[in-house]
Amino acid sequence: MKTVEIEWRHLVEEGETCERCNETGETLSGLIGVMNRECEPKGCRFSLTEIGLEAERLPQSNSLLIDGIPLEQVLPGATVASSHCESCCELIGEQVECRTIEFGGFSYEAIPEQLLRDAFCRVAGCC
Repeated sequence: MKTVEIEWRHLVEEGETCERCNETGETLSGLIGVMNRECEPKGCRFSLTEIGLEAERLPQSNSLLIDGIPLEQVLPGATVASSHCESCCELIGEQVECRTIEFGGFSYEAIPEQLLRDAFCRVAGCC
């Protein structure tokens, strides 16, 4: 059985993460379960590893590697940008911007399920 390794990096400050990362994490947790039910009969499963980041590594927060490949490289035309994140500002105690994904003319603060599913399927090749 092929296992697709998903590595999700996100800010963790005093045991808390920002609202954007929390939303992405909830989406990931649910999607991994669904994808495993759908894809295991086809010989593929997905494994999620969470990497908690300190404030110094904020530019990497809410990023995903899919079998070692960054999400923005898996999805043609996707780019990384940043925007003000009040939730991160509160956690860190200073004004900061955090990572967003731009794709298809939209900017995403939390990574939506459909983008994740599309990227997972591209790498897994079982869909």
